This record gives sequence, C-alpha cells and structure tokens, in this order.
Amino acid sequence: MSRPGLIPNPAGPGSSSEPVPTAPARAFRGAAAVLTPARLRQLGVCLALGVLAAVVTGPGGDSVHPFRALRRSVIDPRIGIFIGLAVGLWALLIAAARLRPLLAEVTAAARARRRREPAGPSRPRSGRRMPPSA
Repeated sequence: MSRPGLIPNPAGPGSSSEPVPTAPARAFRGAAAVLTPARLRQLGVCLALGVLAAVVTGPGGDSVHPFRALRRSVIDPRIGIFIGLAVGLWALLIAAARLRPLLAEVTAAARARRRREPAGPSRPRSGRRMPPSA
C-alpha cells in the first residue's frame, strides 16, 4: 500500500528501501527547514522594522490628532514597499546563512592552494619587467 506523497521505489517492489518522496513532498520538507521558529521570529523582526520605517518616514502628526499620522502611514499603499524590503532582507539573511559554509570551504581551499604553490619570480610593483643585468 502506498502512502500519499510517495511513489514506489524504482528499485522494484521487492526492495527493502523506503519509497521515494514526490516533488511536492520534497518541496514541503524544504519549506519546513526554512520556516523554523527562529526564522519566523527573524521574519517578524524584519516586518516590524519595515512597519517602523514606514511610520518614521510617513507624514507627521499634530497635537490635535496625534495618531492620524500613524494611521496614514500604515494604511498608505507605500507600506507595501517597506514590507517587501523587509521580506527581501529576511531572504538575504537566509541566503547568507546557507552560503556561509560554502564560502568558508572555498576560502579554505584557496588558502591551502596558496600555501602549496611555490613563490614565483619577483617583479617590481609597477608591473614592468626589470631589464636583464649585463
């Protein structure tokens, strides 16, 4: 009997390995890895900063109607720009966290390669070759 979200294993019905997840099941697993409580808290902070930026850069209030400026800042369509920037910042934070180990690995490989290479002939800093000594 097959379960939803799984396709039979291509190795055949007699194999002892588990069924292979379908593409939607893999995508859900990937989304679940991104939407951890810490990431959702980070998204909330980014959204709060976006709303705060919209309020700070919005129209000013007066002493008679102090909250009118707050309402006009939040209801104004330009808040979508600030929310979009906040979500973009959150996506950038996620991408940076995922790329950090890859960049560390590339950097370590480059440093190891630089240590192994012998030093080449020295040149002046100007890039010009020195005339041969006679």
